[in-house]
Amino acid sequence: MSLMKTLYITSCATALIFLMFFSIMSLINSPLGGQPFTVAKLADRKKAELKLAEQLAALEAEKNKKPVKLDVKSQKEPRYFKPYKRNSVVKSGENTALKSDDKPVEHLKVKDNPSDSLELADVKNTGLSQVPDPDLIEKSKYGVLPRIAHNGKRAQDVYARPNYGKHFRKKDATTIAILVTDIGLSKPISDNAIEKLPAEVTLSFSPYANQLQSWVKRARRGGHELMLQVPMEPFDYPDNDPGPHTLLSGLSDNVNLQRLKWIMARMTGYIGMVNINGSKFTSHESAMQPVMHELKVRGLTFMDAHPQAPEASYQVAREIKLDYLQGSVMLDRVLSKKAIDQSLKKLEEMALSQGSAIGVMTALPLSIQRLTEWSASLKKKGIHLVPISATIVKSS
Repeated sequence: MSLMKTLYITSCATALIFLMFFSIMSLINSPLGGQPFTVAKLADRKKAELKLAEQLAALEAEKNKKPVKLDVKSQKEPRYFKPYKRNSVVKSGENTALKSDDKPVEHLKVKDNPSDSLELADVKNTGLSQVPDPDLIEKSKYGVLPRIAHNGKRAQDVYARPNYGKHFRKKDATTIAILVTDIGLSKPISDNAIEKLPAEVTLSFSPYANQLQSWVKRARRGGHELMLQVPMEPFDYPDNDPGPHTLLSGLSDNVNLQRLKWIMARMTGYIGMVNINGSKFTSHESAMQPVMHELKVRGLTFMDAHPQAPEASYQVAREIKLDYLQGSVMLDRVLSKKAIDQSLKKLEEMALSQGSAIGVMTALPLSIQRLTEWSASLKKKGIHLVPISATIVKSS
């Protein structure tokens, strides 16, 4: 009996010792500092990890957003120069209608296009020509592209508001041209701009707008001449990405020209193409050369909207004798009534001192409201509001 009693006591003591040992170890090794905890199921843990990953991604995206610096006083004075004469001759064979993959359209009728995407615009009361002019278009794999007619007619002449350039050049008047950008992206905003703006204001369309040709029809009925925006690579690309068909300095000339043709085929009836903020691309002379040449042989003008535009695009334009324009003032970089009015005042002063100036602004309602009120006061100040094409003629 004594042996059994001894074994029993020994077993109890051993069990007690092990119990105390594991109790101490659980306190030491607990991941929550010795507090009670539960182990989540595997599926719940995966959901929690996924949610955490999404939160971290959102925080990282917010962190990487770059603030836009808005300073209406930071603009440099634009370059002013006398563009080459508009009646420059295009050599035989330069007409892009002769290219193998692009075929001219001999006769265009509305019935040829069931979607009415090329419906002729009714412009009887505006003095503007019909759009499109059958002599100025050609079919290609990208769609309908502009071309120089066999008799030398060009889109930048035919689609412009008539007689403005000659009239004001003879009078040697002080003129201001206004380009309003991003038309077509928002129906309410675009409707407001077309309805309220004076007919002399030139409208610039985004190539990414839907039903562009219907917007062309409405704008031309309102008397506006048109330009088409060409998305070009900005310095902060790809953080600032103008869109899927952006011209990039790192791409081959062939790819950039394919993208350019896709953009040009988005609508008809425009006098030229305008770059809004693609300063990195326009700073590369080698990248700009084939693009500018393509615009010239298609009868279009080129405009860089920004007063601080790089010198390279201007130099290329001079070399190939392409009509080139540059904005004088970005009018609504700071979106406030006071800042816009200050910019318009600056534009007036530039026009009075140099004979002409070009203002650029977006189609936002506040901008349109300030521009509309300001334009009504110009006549009393001896300043004439003219379309962009009149500035080209006046500078010839």
